[in-house]
Amino acid sequence: MCCKWWKWPEVRKNGDGGPRAVGPDSDEPSPNDNNGPHEVNGTEPRKPSTFAEEIGVEPRDESEIDFEYESEAFLTPPDSSDDGGKGFNWPQYDPNADFGEVQFQLRMEFETLDQFKKALKDYTIAEGRRTFYMKNDKRRVRAACVHGGLMAGKEIQKDKAKARLRAKREAKAKEGGSNGGQEENSVDDIPAPGSDTIGDKAQNASKPGSEAVGDKAQHEKNDCPWIIYCARNSRSGAYQIKTFNPVHTCGREFGSNMADQNWVAEKLEKKLLSQPRLTHAEAWDHIKIDYNVIISDKMLYRGLKIAREKYVGNEKAQYGKLRDYLQELHRSNHGSTALLAVEPIPQSPPLFDKLYVCLDACKKGFRAGCRPLIGLDGCFLKGYYGGQLLSAVAQDANNHFYVIAYAVVASETKESWKWFLDLLQNDLGPTAVEGWNFISDQQKGLMPAMKAVMPNAHHRNCVRHIWKNFTNKYKSKQLKNVVWACAKSSTKAEFKEHMMRLKKVNKDAWAYLAKFDPGCWTKSHFSHWPKLDNITNNMTEVWNAKIVHYRGKPILTMLEELKCYIMRRMAQHKRVLSTYTGIVAPVQQKRIDDIMKECKYWTAQWTGDDARQIFEVQYHMKKVGVDLGNSTCSCNMWQLTGIPCVHAMAAIGKRGDRPEGYVHQWLKMDAFRATYAHSISPVNSEEYWDKSGVVSSIPPKIKRPIGRPVKRRRPDAVEDGPDGTKAKKTFRVTCSKCGDIGHNSKTCKGAPQQGSSSKAKGKKKQAQPQSVEGSLEIPNTASHETQTENPPSQATTNVSSKLKAQQPFRRPKQTIRRSQVQESVRADTTAATTSQTASGMFKFIPTPGLNQSKKK
Repeated sequence: MCCKWWKWPEVRKNGDGGPRAVGPDSDEPSPNDNNGPHEVNGTEPRKPSTFAEEIGVEPRDESEIDFEYESEAFLTPPDSSDDGGKGFNWPQYDPNADFGEVQFQLRMEFETLDQFKKALKDYTIAEGRRTFYMKNDKRRVRAACVHGGLMAGKEIQKDKAKARLRAKREAKAKEGGSNGGQEENSVDDIPAPGSDTIGDKAQNASKPGSEAVGDKAQHEKNDCPWIIYCARNSRSGAYQIKTFNPVHTCGREFGSNMADQNWVAEKLEKKLLSQPRLTHAEAWDHIKIDYNVIISDKMLYRGLKIAREKYVGNEKAQYGKLRDYLQELHRSNHGSTALLAVEPIPQSPPLFDKLYVCLDACKKGFRAGCRPLIGLDGCFLKGYYGGQLLSAVAQDANNHFYVIAYAVVASETKESWKWFLDLLQNDLGPTAVEGWNFISDQQKGLMPAMKAVMPNAHHRNCVRHIWKNFTNKYKSKQLKNVVWACAKSSTKAEFKEHMMRLKKVNKDAWAYLAKFDPGCWTKSHFSHWPKLDNITNNMTEVWNAKIVHYRGKPILTMLEELKCYIMRRMAQHKRVLSTYTGIVAPVQQKRIDDIMKECKYWTAQWTGDDARQIFEVQYHMKKVGVDLGNSTCSCNMWQLTGIPCVHAMAAIGKRGDRPEGYVHQWLKMDAFRATYAHSISPVNSEEYWDKSGVVSSIPPKIKRPIGRPVKRRRPDAVEDGPDGTKAKKTFRVTCSKCGDIGHNSKTCKGAPQQGSSSKAKGKKKQAQPQSVEGSLEIPNTASHETQTENPPSQATTNVSSKLKAQQPFRRPKQTIRRSQVQESVRADTTAATTSQTASGMFKFIPTPGLNQSKKK
């Protein structure tokens, strides 16, 4: 069965070089498009391929490339599969081929048209060429080089349009006469019948005299002959390359218009799998080195953004999946607390407000073996919608930080902290019964919330933050040492001694620290229950530093990364210490060994009690009492840490016992194993979740601060720099109004100094003319301006004194010593000069050897 395809009329050259119409309306039938694939190896016409002759297909005229519709039909020979014979074995495209290995062949087949366009994009970029789609629809694609096909396609379409208008004008000219033709020519800007039209140009180009002109025009239209055409093969159902000319006559380029943001995202997505923290500079180097393509910064930014969204997910869409994720977390980890708080909006999806997660394994592990000191802290989230992450962190028997719970809130307020502490107390138990102790950095709203939820809980303040605020007012190295000595004092007498020392140095600094409750920042007043003498909140700071890269990801990805990090950390600690055979945890054992080295200087004396547990330990004139039965010492360190102090070590050695037996149970390996006896169960990915069916939440409102978003934390002035030195300011700001240091005149609130004036910003104004006295210059200078009749020596003293008072100090110019003896002027010199020059010579004393500048 044969199908007949019709085409729109088009203009082609006849044997004489003139235009002729080909199509359904012309006398000459159009060539059949079912003749099989076309192979173009240049701009010159060529004979039909021998392959077409072998399969019995009539040859077609390919003197000019057809840019119009072509049939997707592809005739097969009589011995095809339809007749029971063996079909053709066309080349097949391999979608798993690496970049740069794709080589197109004539009659190569593709599964879909998108697969062909993807392969064409990789092929074009690998070759370093610039191509464009001349025809791109759902059934076929034709692409050509921009250095040849673009000009050829546009010119041919333009020639066809002009030919149609010319035929229309000639038809009207025959009906209405020459006036109508001229009018049509003036309206449509079409050449007159006798002028050199497109057909005449083609006819003239075929003449011997105009051969060079025609070749030049043809060369300009088809500079680069590369072209490819792919359409559907109705027999096989695949898409096949039917026209392909692989020859490029243009030069290679390092950029390609085919390297769009989707192509960049596809190539960077593979890189992100192995390098999740890929930067823009590293991505640019990856594209340049591995693919030999140079792309713009904006294209790289857009491509990297798309790749990261595919890798970590879309931030806005993940807020709608939070309820399903928390439901899956409940299913996989029974006993865990995962709550989502939303803000209802009438006739709209609810708005995300807060989120709380406390895994069952973390909850049970903390109650089983961790010491009851909980660190509270908050850190900023670096995603698009912002927010803050509140955390509750403890320490295990080996002094590793142990995460208990975490929450995502909009900001640190009294309401958010109160909501977090209520849920934390419900999971861990009442503070009055369990005796939980807390340490924090005095976050905003935390102290009022702590008093409202846990009024009787013992709370410590981080001494580092107290000292940071202290140094803003009182900067002195001596004061710094005294403040830290007060915080590290283990007895009340020692604390009072250091406070009195501080009062003698600076009474205002002493009054500032006296406002704080000693039970919040000094060891001498800490509770003995937690067996931790921490005066800083370093365990939460370490946790925040470990998750700094997770805090910039979308909320759902961040929550899953936090869960996986805690799971890996618990498994790692359990694996590393599974073969440890000691009684005490490794970190505590090292601490015991260090204390034992110092106890040799102390002498223990038994007091004579029946149980032989009370000793008096002495070093020179210093004496302390040790009670081994109650695990107490006068220095208070044994009660604070749970590890025998240096005095207790001397008494234990006197008795002949091992110190490991006197260590608190929370510091032994039994407590460590109990902490990590529980494990976190795996959570399935999104495709395995059970949908809750509840209306999903939408992201919170964005509160954009002023300025560029800050990615890195700003270090304080008291922190160490990257090289180990203190971070110092590079310059010092001094106020020009009051003279104080630390602010400028714009923000100054003090009284101005006498004689000081703030300088106005802006462009420098031109120098205003000064008064007569201020404008007088010091005499004996090489000036040719008109001066007074007074001798130069009369105004020297007065003028110089006034200039010193009015003008700022400047470095004086090098003075030129002049002769004090006035030289006489020769008569012939005076006669040869003009009156103006002579008057100038008489008014100024000439200097020998001085080249005076000429007057303009």
